[in-house]
Formats: sequence, C-alpha cells, structure tokens
Amino acid sequence: MTNNEKQKLYRERNPEKVRARKIVFSNLRGGHVKRLPCKECGNEKSEAAHSDYSKPLKVTWLCKEHHTIYDFPNSQTAIGKKASKRLHAKRWRESHREEIRIYNREWKRRNRLKLKVAGEN
Repeated sequence: MTNNEKQKLYRERNPEKVRARKIVFSNLRGGHVKRLPCKECGNEKSEAAHSDYSKPLKVTWLCKEHHTIYDFPNSQTAIGKKASKRLHAKRWRESHREEIRIYNREWKRRNRLKLKVAGEN
C-alpha cells in the first residue's frame, strides 16, 4: 500500500479529525488563531491537540513529545523511556514539593553553619 493510499484511507476513516485539523490550519494561515508555546514545557514548536474534534478551534498547544503523551498517556513505547522518566520526575517533584522545600532550606542552613565554622579557623 502506497503512502497516498494510506492517507486516503485515513481521511475516509477519520473525517472529523481531518476536518478539525483543516479548520485549525486555515485559521492559523489567516491569522485568526495564534500558535502558542507548549503548555507543559514552553517549547515554541507546538502542535494543536484536540480533546474534542467537534470543537475544532478548542485546542491545547503542545510540543510533539507532550502531544504524544496527551494522546497515549499509558503507552511506554509512544512516549519513550527518556520522556517517561522526565514526566515521572516532574510528577514526583510536584507531589513532593513541600518536602523538597524543607530539605533545601535545611541543606542551606547546614552549609551556612559549615562555612561559619570553617571561617573561624
């Protein structure tokens, strides 16, 4: 099966997705919609992610990596090991924010004491 045949088959099977994408890109070209940076990481190279194809202009702007995670949240192969580790680390930091803040404050306090003692000798 050639690429053209695959594309034609995809368009036939997913008319709502194709319609939503066309509307977004024609509005981008016309200047009615502005491409925003990725909502998650701020990457300027972003894609329009649709949560509901019946509302074609209601999109979330995500980079390729975060768009893949958005579409396939539980798929290791879709997001890759590196992206999965980064996402896991980010979620861990967010869920342990207060403990990290306390640890950092204590670490700074201990090091200030060490510097004072070292300066006295």
